[in-house]
Amino acid sequence: MDPNPPPSTADFGKQSRRRLTLVLTAALLLGGAQCVEALSWFIPGVANTQGANGAYYVSDITVVNAGTAERIVTLSLIPGPGTISPPPATYTILPGRTLPLGNILGNVWSLNGTGALRVSADGPVAIFARTFNLIIPPTFLPEAPNEKFGEALRVLEESSLLSAGEEGHSGWVTQSTDAGKGDRTNVAVVFPDEAGGTATATLVREDGKVLSSVSYDSLRAAFLQKNLSAFTSEEVSAGRVVVRVTRGRACAYTATADNGTGDLTIFPAGRPPAVAAGVPFFSVSSGVAQVPGREGAFWETEARLANISGQGVAVTAYLLGGPGPIPRRDFFVPSGATVVIRSLLTSLFNLSGSAVGAVLWETSGPLWIGARTSSKFDAFFAKGTSGLESAAVPIDSFLTPADGPADLADIGSFRTPPDQIVPARTNLFVAAGPAGAICAFEAHEYDGRLLGSSRISLPALGWGEFNLASLFAGVPAPLNDLVRVRVSVESGSANVQAAVKDSDSHDPFLYEAFPLARAPQPPSPPLPPGVWGASDGMEGLKVDATKIIVDRRCQSGTFPQPPRLDALGRFAVIGDYAVNIGPVQGFTAIFSGATDGQTVTASILQLDGTPFGMPATYVLGNFYKIAPGPCPIEY
Repeated sequence: MDPNPPPSTADFGKQSRRRLTLVLTAALLLGGAQCVEALSWFIPGVANTQGANGAYYVSDITVVNAGTAERIVTLSLIPGPGTISPPPATYTILPGRTLPLGNILGNVWSLNGTGALRVSADGPVAIFARTFNLIIPPTFLPEAPNEKFGEALRVLEESSLLSAGEEGHSGWVTQSTDAGKGDRTNVAVVFPDEAGGTATATLVREDGKVLSSVSYDSLRAAFLQKNLSAFTSEEVSAGRVVVRVTRGRACAYTATADNGTGDLTIFPAGRPPAVAAGVPFFSVSSGVAQVPGREGAFWETEARLANISGQGVAVTAYLLGGPGPIPRRDFFVPSGATVVIRSLLTSLFNLSGSAVGAVLWETSGPLWIGARTSSKFDAFFAKGTSGLESAAVPIDSFLTPADGPADLADIGSFRTPPDQIVPARTNLFVAAGPAGAICAFEAHEYDGRLLGSSRISLPALGWGEFNLASLFAGVPAPLNDLVRVRVSVESGSANVQAAVKDSDSHDPFLYEAFPLARAPQPPSPPLPPGVWGASDGMEGLKVDATKIIVDRRCQSGTFPQPPRLDALGRFAVIGDYAVNIGPVQGFTAIFSGATDGQTVTASILQLDGTPFGMPATYVLGNFYKIAPGPCPIEY
């Protein structure tokens, strides 16, 4: 997304006109009303511009009003260097309707350039965005498809902006010294406020060595982007970037582009995860793969784990979603270092055949974890890679019934009518939390009409991939070939993502259901601190503000406080459990139970949901004493 003077955009006018036609047929009205008590989101990285190696980057957005009242939505551009600042564009979106806007800079403002988009609304909406390199094949290859190599853009809530004194981290940085091969990386910083801001971006090498720092500064709202060559002339195989804000507010990201296809891998520079001392932290990378695809593709996942703390971090990885026992792998990430795991499923779990699933990461400290699933692409007009990125999602940030419904849009259709071409093929990745998940799905036309529904159930830490055509089998196709899917978690918790592959392209991209769930900050711990003794007086729980210690004879476990209780007082959390009978046997376990505020009834489960021992009921303040004597030795 290098801001050079762009060529004409006429070559991709057909797609843009089609998306704008959908706006009109959906009766989404351009208006002049002002937002009242607006909610704000930011989308850094929108473009309509020439890039390096002949790339041309374009950005699309889709806004969904799934509510029962009309929404007034205002789009404002925070411009990049050389891009003018246009007046805001305001839309009224009727209840249930979806607003798709292709080539947002070109079609809304007739602009070439780069920037960040501010989306303001007078109520909740769902927002999806992507930037892609549109490769148009030579005229003597009329049957070749127009390839879109790109990436979904993160939509950031205003509350997620970094303030002065805060740091954001991105662990996916690669730079080749050969401009025709490998990757290149841009580091972007957005200052959304009128007074601008100041930040320093620091490049850290794979071994933890600091290479250099570059300053970003503006006296007005601005989108600033610099290539990694501004940081170093060295080749960087796997670096990370730390962005520290010193004035104002900011958001930042790294965008790595394949030098052949222009395909993007974009990761926001986010705050480090909050990891309580002595309590393991769990997150999930969904949709990891080692599998052949259509048209000769072979999809394979690479992961990077960047240690952003000042001490070493122990890691245990579990592969979810496969048959049989859950495989695991233990390793260590030194202080400041970045560990690169190529061919993830083979390297960690020794798998030689085809496999898809999710990886559960258990870490003893804060790590930045990201993954990219990609395939080589080799055509006459482009050679390189295509793929999609996936940031690890904390278990505590999975959707729950308390979060209400979320939406997925810009995902194409769910089946192919005989006389039409579906704009995209979509699979849903669903990862269940430690209590399992029951999820309901509704397919809606872009005008809000309900087409059909479906429901799935997954066990504790289950994972599944569901094609839209299978999920909504027998449901009539939408008139516009486009649908949105509404997701409701009815029980437990789940992370839901859509992997979308455009019918004109070999390149997939990934959307997460919107809005994202956020781990709640309850005013008091869900389980009251204190001692909960079992009714037999022989075991108990020791609870404080952050953790739960299960205290049994020759057995003990450490678990985090649940982020919240459901409507029936139920919870399920993951932690470490040890059995000191004979050789010490430690394993990761699920602590599952329910409380009424006075008692806790709970069980220890293995990761596959199998009970370990008998459940027990604990009473707040009840006295207990572990039986004295050595632990028995079993042979």
